[in-house]
Amino acid sequence: MLIHLLKQISAKVKKTFLIFIIYSIMGNVYAQELNLGLKINSGAVRIHSNNLQTSFIMRIALDADILQLEAPLKSGFTFVISVFIEYSINDNASLVGELTYNFSNSTINIDHIDDDLDINGNGGGDIKTIESEAVIKLSYLQLSVLKKYYLSGTAGFYALGGFGFDYIGT
Repeated sequence: MLIHLLKQISAKVKKTFLIFIIYSIMGNVYAQELNLGLKINSGAVRIHSNNLQTSFIMRIALDADILQLEAPLKSGFTFVISVFIEYSINDNASLVGELTYNFSNSTINIDHIDDDLDINGNGGGDIKTIESEAVIKLSYLQLSVLKKYYLSGTAGFYALGGFGFDYIGT
C-alpha cells in the first residue's frame, strides 16, 4: 500500500522531501538543540461538499420533475506522513517546522430520481432512476511553521500555534 502511494507522488515532491530530510539530519549533527522526527498516520475520512448539496436543492426547486436528488457519502481512507524539525529556543519554547503529505480517498454516490410525465395521456409516463458513483482522491502538501510553548518545562503540556502553506496536487 505504501509503495503504491509513493509511486503516485511526483518527482518534485520526492525531491522536496529528500532535501528536507537531509537538511534536518545535517542540522541535527551540528546542533544539539535540533530534534528531527517522522510521523505517520492513517484513518477514515468523509469528504463533504456544501456546494453540491446547495446545487441539488436549487436544481430540485427549478425542476418539478425531479423527485429526489441526493449524494450520500461513504467513508474512505486517509494517509498522512510528515517530517518535522524542532529547534529549542530555551527551556520553555521551541520552533517547529513540519512538512506533511496528505492523501485522502473517498466516494460519493449520486442518486437522481425523475418523474417522466405522461405528456400524451396514453399512460407512457415512468419514474426514471439514475445512480452514479464518484471516487474523490485528494492529495496535498502542507508546510507549517509553529511555535511550541511548554506550560510546565520541557515535558508535559504545551501550546502550539503558527501558520502553514498548502499545495494541492492533482
